[in-house]
Amino acid sequence: MTADEIRALLTLKISTDKRIAALLKKIAAGRGSFRDTMSYALISGELTGEQLAEVVLELTDDREELVRLLVHDRWEGINEQCAAVQTAFDKHNALHLAPQKAAFPAERVMQIAHSLSDPTVSDDTIRRRARSVSNVVASLHDDFIEANAKFRSKAGLECFVERQTDGNCCAWCTRLAGRYRYPDEIPDEIFRRHDNCGCTVTYENGRKRQDVWSKRTWEVPDDEAASKKPRRLSREQAQKLQADNAPKRLTGGGESGIIDIEEKLRSIGFDKVDTSFFKNVNKDMQSAITDQLTLLEEKFKAISSSNKPTISADLKGGSTACVRSELNNPENQKLMLSSRQFKNRKRHIADRRKDVEDFFCMPCNTDDETLSRYVVTHEYGHMLENSIAAQDMKGTINTFPRLTERYREQIEKIARTIDTDYDKNKSKYLSRYVREETPYGHKDLEFFAECFANSQLGQPNVLGQAMLQWLEKRGFNVL
Repeated sequence: MTADEIRALLTLKISTDKRIAALLKKIAAGRGSFRDTMSYALISGELTGEQLAEVVLELTDDREELVRLLVHDRWEGINEQCAAVQTAFDKHNALHLAPQKAAFPAERVMQIAHSLSDPTVSDDTIRRRARSVSNVVASLHDDFIEANAKFRSKAGLECFVERQTDGNCCAWCTRLAGRYRYPDEIPDEIFRRHDNCGCTVTYENGRKRQDVWSKRTWEVPDDEAASKKPRRLSREQAQKLQADNAPKRLTGGGESGIIDIEEKLRSIGFDKVDTSFFKNVNKDMQSAITDQLTLLEEKFKAISSSNKPTISADLKGGSTACVRSELNNPENQKLMLSSRQFKNRKRHIADRRKDVEDFFCMPCNTDDETLSRYVVTHEYGHMLENSIAAQDMKGTINTFPRLTERYREQIEKIARTIDTDYDKNKSKYLSRYVREETPYGHKDLEFFAECFANSQLGQPNVLGQAMLQWLEKRGFNVL
């Protein structure tokens, strides 16, 4: 059987399963809970494992690619149903936070996929390993729970994570069972599960909000909770609500919008927003940078998957910006902007336009708004590569330099399928910043970030197109 035939057969089995149908009906009616979505994940995972075990030895296509496709299909479905439950809850409680789509666990999927092509084991072992895909599918629900508990906690909502056993659990699962306040009380292993684990992991957030700095809490007003649409406040009402409920720091000097921007940056994952960001960055550029980081984070989750990431604008010297991280632990990231090159928006945009015209930077749209976002998009590319590499390094002997070299090889391999003369035309696609040694960066370390910026800011060339395809293969929604 081919991979497409197997996917179609499994989709039919899932769509016609009576248990699944009952759960989807309940969720569609707005009456579903995360226990229902967990059941949906467990059942669809069970069906996926059974189907794969049944056909894995007869498969005529690549086994690793089939596993990736099957799990990616379940990832889309589980995130969709979880988002529907979250949206229904938020509508009822007059909350207006978009559900966060969990990142696709590419490393986890490829580990089990690779194990199905092991020539040293018996057919029975291959079938057993194929069935364990059910556990990977179930963990996709845990990923959604973790991502949204983290996001909402950082947005100031009081969150709790609950783990319940299925009554047939081991001592390890029994020890983890309970209800925990996120993130202070969460056990390290709360989101992990072993093979054939039937535990249910859910979370909840109520109407109680929490100041992320002072930890003072307050309830959403009754008139807000009762309203089915966001309240429209007058400017005076909005200022009063902000004064009553918002954090009190970084408000000196009457600088409007600082609180709002800091909250946004924290809500997408930054553990610390340094005061230098507001001191050294033009106000309009603060908004452009924050909006662009929010847009990118919705797709790629590089910030929220980092370990206590920070953003500052205290970088000295000639560099415009940089991401500092550790080679052996690249998820420890700090985004640093120049202490002088972001003060003047007009001059900053003029410099970027010249960079693009001189092909020092990769092609992009040349309107002012796009150019004001180029640098931060490039730097987010570094954060994304670091985040992906950090996952690919876990439990392996891979090093960061070897992985980044591999990513470049993979992206350029895709580029060669787009342009068969890629190697001859490479200089037409790669910016000078990548092709030349510069005082501010090594060309091999800038490849990913430059191609990423090109893919996100309009006018993607062959490498920008290849980057989009590579990211999609890694499980990201690039649209």
